Amino acid sequence: MLKRLPGGLGKIKGEIREIKETYIKKQNIKALLLLIILSGVFCLRSLLAQEAPQAGSAVAAKGEDAWLEQSIAGSRKISLTGNALKRQEVIRQYADFYLPEKKNGNVEIEPTELETEIKNLAENYPIAGMIPRIAAFDRQVAGLIVGIAKKESNWGRRSPSKNGADCYNYWGYKGSGENGTAMGYACFGSAEEAVRVVGGRIEHFVNKNLNTPSKMVVWKCGSSCDWDNPQNVQKWIADVSVYYNKIAYKN
Repeated sequence: MLKRLPGGLGKIKGEIREIKETYIKKQNIKALLLLIILSGVFCLRSLLAQEAPQAGSAVAAKGEDAWLEQSIAGSRKISLTGNALKRQEVIRQYADFYLPEKKNGNVEIEPTELETEIKNLAENYPIAGMIPRIAAFDRQVAGLIVGIAKKESNWGRRSPSKNGADCYNYWGYKGSGENGTAMGYACFGSAEEAVRVVGGRIEHFVNKNLNTPSKMVVWKCGSSCDWDNPQNVQKWIADVSVYYNKIAYKN
């Protein structure tokens, strides 16, 4: 069992929290792990200094420096024998405590507030797999993406398919996708393509001040709604507004 590390642990924990935040912003796993290793080595040096005779401290420090230099090089594997096993244990403890939840060996970033809000609404629908990408847009755009998808396809439960495969078109978007068209609508090759294309189009409208369901009725009508029943137009606006208001305006 490792001895209690000497003073300064609070400072070290703070540094490691900063490491985690830096990683989440830059999404750089190698940098995160390297910085955690640096903190682990710092703590381990103090530990080894207590366990080893004073005369051996300089030798131990040189060994640590050599190991650290090899780690930074990144092109060679480090043998986990002797004191390296202790290093591994210290690093593992810090990583398990401070890293975000891991899933299938990958680091999973905690969902944003907006992502959680959308998930609470649509998690059991086909659109659920698109939620992290939708939440990358600002609230007004995300609100229209969610509201229109609910109105046009019940969040993916009524949507075009091609040769038995989902076209990921949950917005009644016309045009052409990676897989051409299906039933008169774009057939996308992936959820990523669908959110990128449709979200980008909606964002384009929002940037032109068509930033509410009543203004975005052009999505349904085109340049004019004269051809449609006014009651249908108002119903479209009202239905899209229900979920737009839940997402666009932070509660």
